[in-house]
Amino acid sequence: MVNPHRSITLDAVKAGFRARVRLDYSVGVAPDTTSAALDDFRQAGVAVSDAAPAE
Repeated sequence: MVNPHRSITLDAVKAGFRARVRLDYSVGVAPDTTSAALDDFRQAGVAVSDAAPAE
């Protein structure tokens, strides 16, 4: 099954939007799929962070 949030995030970046995944508000289902999703996000240019960006 495809994770809809993963697909939405990657589709948004492909459409020209900036995306950020906050790990402090996210949880993975399985270690291998979580690692793969984070790798895909980083390769697509999604900002992956542990907290909110500094103002």
